[in-house]
Amino acid sequence: MALQTGSPLVPVISFGETDVFDQMDFPGFGFLRDLVKNTLQIGLVIPKGTYLVCPNRVRVSTVVGRPIDVEKNDNPTSEQIDKLHQEFVDGIKKLFEEYKGNYMKILGIEFAPLRIPMHRRYETLAAAAWFVVIAFGGFIGLIICLYLLFTSLWWFVLLYATWIYLDRHTCENGGRISVWVQNWRWWYHLKNYFPVNYDCAPGFALDAKRNYLFCCFPHGVLPVGPFNALGNAWCEFYKTHREFKVKSAILHQHFLLPFVRELALAGGTS
Repeated sequence: MALQTGSPLVPVISFGETDVFDQMDFPGFGFLRDLVKNTLQIGLVIPKGTYLVCPNRVRVSTVVGRPIDVEKNDNPTSEQIDKLHQEFVDGIKKLFEEYKGNYMKILGIEFAPLRIPMHRRYETLAAAAWFVVIAFGGFIGLIICLYLLFTSLWWFVLLYATWIYLDRHTCENGGRISVWVQNWRWWYHLKNYFPVNYDCAPGFALDAKRNYLFCCFPHGVLPVGPFNALGNAWCEFYKTHREFKVKSAILHQHFLLPFVRELALAGGTS
């Protein structure tokens, strides 16, 4: 994508991302995971956090590196793709080596006080709600639609299914951002739950006249760092780079799930 559009590639690394959730495993899950992967081409994971539904309260620090200049090429060769990929990997490794001492820790436990301040309760609620919506929202929406098909509101399901079909290409054409949704207080409390920090490598600078492709590694079971550091109105990047409109790229299959797709489009994903 970066080569075909000529957009500079920006390496981004999130420290603590893989500690936000653990993965549940049980007998026979490997077979089910392979079945979903081979049929739907998506990875099946069952995340587990604190009290099952809350993400682990770990500090997530997202560091943005210097953009890698890319020359536009409509039909890049495998060698050109491999060369750019290696530059990106080298950029990620450099960020890791430079910042691992600031953000990595071998062992750390934070115990919540008995009298938890109200803002901590809001943060926990925001994180739990975010997890339920991201992990199970699509399936809950499907169950609701199936239920409504056998009620007097069956016409609503057909109407909404028609809307999803007619609106299926919106995610491929820049999405449908809602400033109101991006300013929800929900994202503010979610960001502070971990909390998520934002940092820039020395020499980081962006040209307001160009588009950039930010590629974050790793993204964990459910990505936290990129969205909370770059993708909403409460993040530091938005405050320092208001001339840019950030859009997050997710799998196309998510835009086929009822109700959740509307939240994703409004939140700036495409």
